[in-house]
Amino acid sequence: MRAHILVHLEASESGPVWWAESADFPGFSAAADTLVDLRRSATAALAELAEERGESLGPLQESLAVDGNGSEGADMPKLDQDVTEAASLVDAVSV
Repeated sequence: MRAHILVHLEASESGPVWWAESADFPGFSAAADTLVDLRRSATAALAELAEERGESLGPLQESLAVDGNGSEGADMPKLDQDVTEAASLVDAVSV
């Protein structure tokens, strides 16, 4: 199965937070300090959830949402750098 995830970037008092949710798996969410770490943990968790359903996880389809007031603070990462780094790591993950 193909899973769709919505990736969010939010500013918090302790710095930026990446988190993801998936309508394909109601109640699922994952969070991490970096987009790369989020992709890794979300992929592992979704693969486990798919296996519990008797299915195998195919490529992830991602959408990106930047939450908050729309202004980049000094603590916010540069989106293009994080996204490029993550995209070079893995474009489609099959488990």
